[in-house]
Amino acid sequence: MIKTETQLYEALKKVPGFWFTRIESGSKATGIPDVYYLCQQEKLTHQGWIELKIGKRLKGMVRVEYRPGQISWLKRHSDRDLKAFCLICFGYDYILTQNYKTIISIDDLYNTAVAWSVNNIFIIRRFL
Repeated sequence: MIKTETQLYEALKKVPGFWFTRIESGSKATGIPDVYYLCQQEKLTHQGWIELKIGKRLKGMVRVEYRPGQISWLKRHSDRDLKAFCLICFGYDYILTQNYKTIISIDDLYNTAVAWSVNNIFIIRRFL
């Protein structure tokens, strides 16, 4: 079971066909996500940002804590059709979503998922 963002990043790096770069901006750039990704599929290149989060499961809900500026950064970029996601790990499950609520039902997470995992194998619903 993944318990830290570092462990989550190590799991993410195993997704085939993607290149990931961990960004450590600290307090210098408020809200910038943890990971930049790049994926080449045939003649198309997909790129974007992923914020890594460890969620806490609460009776059918997941609680996610964001630092100041993170939600606005993610929304500002996704509202402009730029790829900005949140990868939430809770227990053995991973959800890649553009839903940035601090408390969200597990059903809503799966409904808004772009990708999720089964037995630590990522399944991509649509191109990132």
